[in-house]
Amino acid sequence: MVCSWCEEEKELANLCNIEGHRVCTDCYDTYREMYPMRIEGCPYCKGNEEKPVHVIEIYAPEMEAVVVITNSQHTDYCDTNIISTTILTLIVVLIFLFCITKSSYLV
Repeated sequence: MVCSWCEEEKELANLCNIEGHRVCTDCYDTYREMYPMRIEGCPYCKGNEEKPVHVIEIYAPEMEAVVVITNSQHTDYCDTNIISTTILTLIVVLIFLFCITKSSYLV
């Protein structure tokens, strides 16, 4: 059968019996890596349902309520948005410092 995502003839993942929901095991594995918190099953039928997150409320007399959100499945991954923002900020600061030092030579 042909996968509806990569449009190649591969082994299909047995997720549901609907004809238009054909997804091969390779595409489904990639989907699971990209969205680890999604509920397992057919991506079309389950949609974007995510695994439940446990919310713990802690009350202390000297402070207001603190809400701690925990994840039942811990994933080790690097947030690339934080890294790229940090690098961009450092580059802008270095350019700014370079311009300041060059302008002090002109004065």
